[in-house]
This record gives sequence, C-alpha cells and structure tokens, in this order.
Amino acid sequence: MKFSIRSFLLLAAGCVFFVGFGSREAMAAPIPPSALAGTYTVTGRGSVAICTGPAPTFTEIPCSKFKEGVDFSFPMTVVQVGEITIDAKGNSCDTITETVSDFPVDFSPPIVPTAHDVVLAKNVSYDPSTGIGDVSGTAFTGGSCNGAVFNSKGATKVNTFSDHFIASDNGNRIDTLLTKLQDPIGGIGDFSFSAIDLKRP
Repeated sequence: MKFSIRSFLLLAAGCVFFVGFGSREAMAAPIPPSALAGTYTVTGRGSVAICTGPAPTFTEIPCSKFKEGVDFSFPMTVVQVGEITIDAKGNSCDTITETVSDFPVDFSPPIVPTAHDVVLAKNVSYDPSTGIGDVSGTAFTGGSCNGAVFNSKGATKVNTFSDHFIASDNGNRIDTLLTKLQDPIGGIGDFSFSAIDLKRP
C-alpha cells in the first residue's frame, strides 16, 4: 500500500544533524562546537508507522484519533543517504534522498523523495565535555541548501523532529538517534531511526 508523497518524507529530517562519535572517544577529550563545523556525508535507516482511515481511500489521519478495528497503521522502512553542512554557530542544512518502502516489502515500488532538514543554532543544546547534545528542527520538500543556510523559496514543511546525538573522533563523526517526529497531520505513530554523519576531508 502506498500513500501520498507527503506521508513518506517524514524521516528525511530526523537523523542527520551530527556525525557519530563513540562515547568513549567523546569523553576522552572535549570537542568544542567549532570542531563540528563542516560538511558530512549522511547515512541512516529505520522504520515508521503511518495512521490512516479505512479503505478505500486510506487517508492519513491523526494517530490520536486512531480507532482500533476501523483505522489502519501501516509500517514502513526508510533508508537514506545525503550530505549535511554545519556552520560554526550550530546552524545546519542537509539534502537527503531516501527510499520509503512497505514492510514487509511487496510488489509496489518504493517512494524515492528528496528533502531538506534544517536546524537553527538556537535549537541546539551541546556539552563539549562529553560530545553529547540535542537538536530540534524542521524538514522541507522544495527549497535548497546554501551551505548551512536554507533557501525557503518554493519549500513546503513536511515535519518537525528532535535528535539526540554524540560526537567523537575530534568531531569527525556524529551518531544520531531520532527522539521526536511528527508531520502537520499528526499521522506519525511509532518510529525507530538512527543515522551516522562522517566529515568529508
């Protein structure tokens, strides 16, 4: 079963802000915020459930209004790759392409959207002594990234998200775990998603 493209752009913005750092490395020496500035490759994968109404339309509905035995919850898997740029202040913008597939996979092809995840420095909390932090941001379709700055012309908001992350290897890797995710309809239910960012030379 495939839904509207809007329903599947939800994970493009969740788990790309920082590259993975092992906790032992992060605790070995402070990693200042300036060490996280740069451009990283991003890889991520996970799963999500979308709440819909009954057949024949299967229209996305708020999960808060889900009725057992009437409505449906469709599990999806997501795999993504892309690139993110973080500036010295903590602002970031990424461009992510992903495949969103039914779970279990079936005869229908996956949806392959591209989206941008945008984080403003004011929404970043980071402890240099441990390399651990949290961010919140917004995902869009359309628009474009100019380094860490997002050009919102032609952009449409897809979802909001929060991540918990840990940096390591002197800021060359960031591991990210998605902790909050919701679209404007409220149709995202359960989810599990993580990503790794590796700094380009």
